[in-house]
Amino acid sequence: MVNSAVKKGLSGNALKYIALAAMTLDHVALAFFGGVAAAYIPMRIVGKLTMPIMCCMLAEGYRYTKSLPKYYLRLFVFAVISTVPYSLVVHDTLFCYTDFNFLFTLILSLAAINVFDKVKNKLPGLFLALIPVAVSYFCDWGITAPLYAMVFFIAGKDPYKRTAFSMGISILYIIVAVFTKSFTAVLTSLGLLLAPILLYFYSGERGKKSAVNKWLFYIYYPLHLSVIALITYLTYSRSVSFLRFLFLLFCFSTFCFFIFPAFSRSLSLLQVSGLTPRRIQYIILYIILYKSII
Repeated sequence: MVNSAVKKGLSGNALKYIALAAMTLDHVALAFFGGVAAAYIPMRIVGKLTMPIMCCMLAEGYRYTKSLPKYYLRLFVFAVISTVPYSLVVHDTLFCYTDFNFLFTLILSLAAINVFDKVKNKLPGLFLALIPVAVSYFCDWGITAPLYAMVFFIAGKDPYKRTAFSMGISILYIIVAVFTKSFTAVLTSLGLLLAPILLYFYSGERGKKSAVNKWLFYIYYPLHLSVIALITYLTYSRSVSFLRFLFLLFCFSTFCFFIFPAFSRSLSLLQVSGLTPRRIQYIILYIILYKSII
């Protein structure tokens, strides 16, 4: 039985906000603090909270979703949108075909859970589930994230199993990292030991239902990567990759705003803040021209 302390713990929404904050720290450290160990290492340790939390929320999402195809579709659409921003921040190129972003990993993790859940005989189901797990090798947190997602699904609502199973994956990852990764990578991976402890206090409740809580992670992932890529480009001028991205974004926004007026009207939140579609285009065009001249 789940004790009352856990039932009064962190909601799914609270965990998602923690994951977003940790992810932001992780990517900021990656982009700007690579040469400053005193900041880089602590920020990336905290950043390691993100992946296990999102895998836990994915398992919960699978359990309660009203439409699995729509769940896959949402992840896929935003995974595609995030491709260029992720490649710019992590690899300084428009597209990296050997490392796909974390949303693609979540898609494969969802597929692994789905296969394991639907096959009645669990042993064959486990072997079939390992197919999407293996394919995830080419994604961010490949292999590891799908394994986390599966153990969270298997653990169900039991906080003890959830913590024990995920701690086992964390320890296994660190042991492998000792023999395959740099000392800094091993040190930052210690953050994976913190996530199972935090997830012990997951209450099992989603939290307040709202459009913001539903869509925030999907939107925030490509948005924060784009902002980091923009700041990096303006500050360091690392390459022409981001300039090409801005030009493509300008062309795409022109197509959406003027060919599909409904798309333009749907951006009411931006319009309230004064960022009308035309002003967004002016900002993008100004940056392109400014950096082209300089």
